[in-house]
Amino acid sequence: KDGAFRLALEKQIPIVPVTIATNWIILPDELTEIKWHPIKVIFHEPIVPDQSWEVNTLKQEVFRVIDGELMKVKSEFEAISGLQQVQEGQRRSSTNSV
Repeated sequence: KDGAFRLALEKQIPIVPVTIATNWIILPDELTEIKWHPIKVIFHEPIVPDQSWEVNTLKQEVFRVIDGELMKVKSEFEAISGLQQVQEGQRRSSTNSV
């Protein structure tokens, strides 16, 4: 929807992008149940629209900020998950060698 973006452009007021960084854990794509998990909410710096911008330009800028944060959080999450899998594999191999 364009309403908030149109208003921001018309009135020249900033938009604050908000990222809910771990929502895929709580609400997976194939929703079978809602899981309890702490969430991380990031309020980004306000984006002040330039008077020459169109609605799509502002939307793309907000998307860029949110998407950049999601990619960062996803890579951090994957790194932690990968480390946990390695540690679990090490525990299994040390248990098997006893």
